Amino acid sequence: MMKLKIFAVLALIIAIGGSAWYMTNKIESQGIVIGELTQTLETTTTRLNALETSISDFKLQSGEYSKIEQESNRELSKRINTLEVNARRGQVAIDKKPKLVEKFIQKDYTEFSKRLDCITMGECK
Repeated sequence: MMKLKIFAVLALIIAIGGSAWYMTNKIESQGIVIGELTQTLETTTTRLNALETSISDFKLQSGEYSKIEQESNRELSKRINTLEVNARRGQVAIDKKPKLVEKFIQKDYTEFSKRLDCITMGECK
């Protein structure tokens, strides 16, 4: 009976010692895993912050581009309106004074033909 008690106590001590050793190893390995996960988390956080900064910069640049585009569109609309008004005026002038327009066309054609002759035949006047 005494041997049985001693054997039971020894088995209990071995079981407790084995469990303690197993738990110590498990805690150490979990500590290593936690350290690796912490490092991964820090790296991911750094990347996320860089991405947030990049997105913020992109939004800022996009806003500036939109403002420039709106200003350009307004300026373009003004110029188109001016051209349309001038085109209407020109059409009115053509309708009212066709001989004058024909005279301008003839003058421009004569000047063009002189330049073309100078370039192609070398007969500059």
